[in-house]
Amino acid sequence: AAASWDSVIFDIGRESLVRIPTLEPLRGTKAHVGALLEAANTAEELVDALTRG
Repeated sequence: AAASWDSVIFDIGRESLVRIPTLEPLRGTKAHVGALLEAANTAEELVDALTRG
């Protein structure tokens, strides 16, 4: 994984890296995403949850 000011990049074994934008960092607080982080047992599960829908 890698991080910058505007994204987090995951290498989870897929053909290409997965970039998750973090354009609104204040929406990444524990209150907003705590349950999501606790439910994900792996980075792949987290990426799947973040990119669903």
